[in-house]
Amino acid sequence: MRPLYLRSDNGPEFVSRALLKWIFDQGIQTALIDPGKPWPNGALESFNDKFRENCLGIKLFLSRAQAKVVIEAWAA
Repeated sequence: MRPLYLRSDNGPEFVSRALLKWIFDQGIQTALIDPGKPWPNGALESFNDKFRENCLGIKLFLSRAQAKVVIEAWAA
């Protein structure tokens, strides 16, 4: 099941034409956070920062299965 909205800031990841095309092709709407204003969901922003810094940024995943195992171990 696909989401109705994809919430993100206006960061470099949204510069990607391929990502924007995929979002459009899937019929997903964007719900952008105002630039420089991550506070509407500070807890989520904090989690994303810690997750990126302590898990995603230090591991190269060679498969989805490997990513699932590593992420689940990190979250436990």
